[in-house]
Amino acid sequence: RRRFESAFDKVRRQRFMPLVASALAHPRTTLLTTAAAMLVAVSLVVSQHVGFNLITGFDFEAVEANVAFSGSAGEQDRRAFMQHLQDTLEQTHLENGADNILGWTAKYNRADFDNERHEGEQYAALDVQYAFEEDRSIAPKDFTGQWRQKIQRPPYVEQLTVNVSGGANNGEADITLVLRGNTLPELKAGAEDLRNLLASYPGVANVTDNLPYGREQIIFEMTARGRALGLTAEGIGAQLRAAYSGARVQIFNEQDSELEVRVMLPDAERDNLGALQQFPIRTGSGAFVPLGSVAVLFNRRGIDVVRHSDTQLAVAVSADVDEDVNNAIAVVNDITAQRLQPILDRHNLTFSLGGQSEQDKLMLDTLALGGVLTLILIYLILAWVFSSYLWPLAIMMAIPFGFTGAIFGHWVTGWDLGAMSLLAFFSLTGVVVNDSIVLISFLRRHVDNGKPLREALLEATAARFRAVILTSLTTVAGLLPLMFEASTLAMYMVPIAVTICFGLTFATGLVLVVIPALILLLEQAKQQLTQTVNRLTGKTHEDQSIQI
Repeated sequence: RRRFESAFDKVRRQRFMPLVASALAHPRTTLLTTAAAMLVAVSLVVSQHVGFNLITGFDFEAVEANVAFSGSAGEQDRRAFMQHLQDTLEQTHLENGADNILGWTAKYNRADFDNERHEGEQYAALDVQYAFEEDRSIAPKDFTGQWRQKIQRPPYVEQLTVNVSGGANNGEADITLVLRGNTLPELKAGAEDLRNLLASYPGVANVTDNLPYGREQIIFEMTARGRALGLTAEGIGAQLRAAYSGARVQIFNEQDSELEVRVMLPDAERDNLGALQQFPIRTGSGAFVPLGSVAVLFNRRGIDVVRHSDTQLAVAVSADVDEDVNNAIAVVNDITAQRLQPILDRHNLTFSLGGQSEQDKLMLDTLALGGVLTLILIYLILAWVFSSYLWPLAIMMAIPFGFTGAIFGHWVTGWDLGAMSLLAFFSLTGVVVNDSIVLISFLRRHVDNGKPLREALLEATAARFRAVILTSLTTVAGLLPLMFEASTLAMYMVPIAVTICFGLTFATGLVLVVIPALILLLEQAKQQLTQTVNRLTGKTHEDQSIQI
């Protein structure tokens, strides 16, 4: 123990206190150097070297492929492409050691897009059971990337997503933008432009919208002759509906059974669309004319599902982002700030955030409001305790020191700033402020005893060096094992440990060096301001300022 005490005291006297004395001799240089470190930390976030990834949920991981075929795809085409998906899946599985896939199931007439179930013969899906983390040799995200590269997408595949279900954020799309408009053609055109824009960003994949095209439809428009004959679009539509869907002419009842009798064209005529031009339309006078002479027929693909948001027609465009290549929040900010407005103006649309993007914005806004309220409450408490409006500002300067260390920690370890990182920063704020309070309390005691400020700062720093260092070291030592956690739930625990360990380590050194220099600068500025005011007003007051 004596050897430890001697070595510790030697470090404090010969290494640390000369550093503090130098900082007090050059307080402006000390403060500017610290500010430069803060700017570097902020630049890491702005330049996306440290990104935001606000993970808000977790589910067990699996792999899935969802397909939406166009109306031109036949049964043989759909089965051939599903077989191609299975062949490429098996090839990828064998290339990575054959210990990642537990099995898969091909499903027809069903697919999931944007967390919504779609049913119909134009849909299909491939659900893959993936091994748990301790048994697999490759992460699901990397596996799907390799699988996606092997897939050859034919023209009749309208939408294809190959992604990891479950995992972070419960498998929800990383980006969701909601477009609103007045007409379906404008809305669909805007969605396609936005999809192309999202797909142009590196690391962005599985770009889809929830306004899919349906089957080919035959549309008719009235001609001048048809209107002259007294026909209306509703009337022609009713005759076509009766011929092709049937018109009820009788309900036949026998005992407990009821049979509806409908009259319609035979199947051979209904399936012969070439004869539609000659379909007889009855006029108001009772005469019959060919459909082609009173209406113009053309083909157009319709929309399967019409969606609304805030009483307007709407479409949600979603995408997944590879966090190793890009950042979802950065992509959304870039699109909304610079590149989305021309699309909105071109198609007369409005937009809002949806899904995970909306949750990210709400969380950031809530944390920002909580941070402002926290700073206000801390300042009011410190001002009341120390009976000073200046010294609480010096104490609170330790808060940015902790944030600077936390950012550098995420940069060094390669983690993005997440929801848990920001929540851990609130805890870090309390620890760092407590260290500053310990230092300032001893400083106040020395100043009240009449010692000059510079001498009091040196003595207070030397006296509380041991307490502050040991408090920080024990906290860091307790959280250090969490930084090396490698389980699935590490995404929650590691950011907490990184934020507190690096933030507290960085802030502790700066609290003992920069806070004294900052207090010295504040008191010098206060005395210079008081002297200037007294000189301008011609008043003389008894000097009650602290001796520097």
